[in-house]
Amino acid sequence: AREPRFHETVMALARELLLLGGLAEDEVEADQARQDALDTGAAAEAFQRMVAGLGGPADLLEAPERHLPRAACQMPAVPERAGFVAAIDVRAVGVAVLALGGGRTRADQDIDYAVGLGDVAGIGEEVGPARPLALVHARSEADAEAAVAQLKAAFELAPEAPRAGPVVLDSLAE
Repeated sequence: AREPRFHETVMALARELLLLGGLAEDEVEADQARQDALDTGAAAEAFQRMVAGLGGPADLLEAPERHLPRAACQMPAVPERAGFVAAIDVRAVGVAVLALGGGRTRADQDIDYAVGLGDVAGIGEEVGPARPLALVHARSEADAEAAVAQLKAAFELAPEAPRAGPVVLDSLAE
């Protein structure tokens, strides 16, 4: 399933690139081209060719589990109380991923591609026991617990959902 906000962002970027690259005359043509690329599978085929061209596996999309590492521990970051996500300290979330080993602070450091966060709740989402803030993928239970604590501190919850704002605020091309 597509994460709606991410999908909207990617589609807006695709529109801009098609227009800026001269591959579409106007927004209507750009929107049709990007939708056609998704509907026909052309976007996935282009991605697969790019992965293979960069030395990656030729069957990544068909068998991702064969190529992508898995963390030893998965732990939901369940908030102390139910509520709606009102704000997220995204820097703190990034620091939590760095602490897991999913990023680097220097170019000579390795990245552990098995660790990180999945299914991260967004602004306005209702969270609680049934819907955690995120799913932590870690190498150890201690690492997962530390990341869960960091996430709990990074998310501000409210009793009611905040008013939703636009996903894409503006375009630089306009």
